[in-house]
Amino acid sequence: MPVYKCSACGKEQLHSLKEVRKLTPAAMAHAFEAADIPPPPGVI
Repeated sequence: MPVYKCSACGKEQLHSLKEVRKLTPAAMAHAFEAADIPPPPGVI
């Protein structure tokens, strides 16, 4: 899960659900690329 670390107090917390939903597609694409898994046919 994406975590935000406050620079003032050092506490870590999860991003809001809205932010997580916004970041999920890019995170999944990065994970598939790192694992060298090709995209499904017709995506590119």
